Amino acid sequence: MEISASQNRRYFVMAPIILFVYKRLKHTQEVIRALQQCDGARESELYIYSDAAQKPEEEIQVNALRNYLDTIDGFKKVHITKRAQNHGLAHNIINGISEVINKYQKLIVLEDDIICAPQFLSYMNEALEKYEDKEDIFSISGYHPHVKSPGQVSASVYKNYRSSSWGWATWADRWNKVDWEVSDHKEFFKSKGKRQAFNKGGEDLSWMLWKQIHGLLDSWAIRFCYAQFKNKAYTVFPVESLVTNTGFDGSGKHSEITSKFYVQPKGDNINLNLPENPEVNIYLMKKFRKYYKLPFKKKVKKVLLMDMLNGWNR
Repeated sequence: MEISASQNRRYFVMAPIILFVYKRLKHTQEVIRALQQCDGARESELYIYSDAAQKPEEEIQVNALRNYLDTIDGFKKVHITKRAQNHGLAHNIINGISEVINKYQKLIVLEDDIICAPQFLSYMNEALEKYEDKEDIFSISGYHPHVKSPGQVSASVYKNYRSSSWGWATWADRWNKVDWEVSDHKEFFKSKGKRQAFNKGGEDLSWMLWKQIHGLLDSWAIRFCYAQFKNKAYTVFPVESLVTNTGFDGSGKHSEITSKFYVQPKGDNINLNLPENPEVNIYLMKKFRKYYKLPFKKKVKKVLLMDMLNGWNR
């Protein structure tokens, strides 16, 4: 059975959407156009958080983007927060989500380079409703890398050890479990077993958490993923991606230029039959982890940097 947006709206209120933007006008316009075409957009409230310019030379781009934000329609209501001072990526997102999610108890999250397929909102709202009481499900992802399955898979979604920040959703009770200070990081990094368990979602996870702790990374996402791991929970991933990330084109501050993660959603041809109890798909997890395997040069850099800062008990 395919998800029907009209059926969704009969039984529950659509979750609010929150969008974080900075200075990429064209990217943001593409995101909004795609979101406006989603089933359920007109029944959804949209919250937009616009961070202030970090450098004086970026003010023109930020202001141009903000002028565009004032023209957006096609949603139940549009709320716009224009930061007076630069918050930075992680702080802006943590603060914004905390403000909105504690009001509605659930939330769909986008950034300015995530293009949605028409079924995205229907999928997110159906999954938020169906899995709300499943304590081992921490969030819902709209993204999935291009992985060929060995024939027909038994379900359109599965549980993944890793979370994803590329078009996702969660609930307030999960979000509020995150320890943003990662207060147990010393104990974690001393345990090889815990590091290996965390890396079941990709061998880059412990490395990113280590960089976050040592001020080499400004990421809310790795801390959210670690909280999911600590709570022995999973993220529900679709087998077929419902979003495209256009941010790996050199326009962003926190991403490199690469086509590695690009995937084109199939749009209306995606069958979104959500099982009551998703399972971990071992085959897909094995393929999935290959996407996050650290290149040899990065592995060498990791070891040298950790040795230099005495951050890893090897």
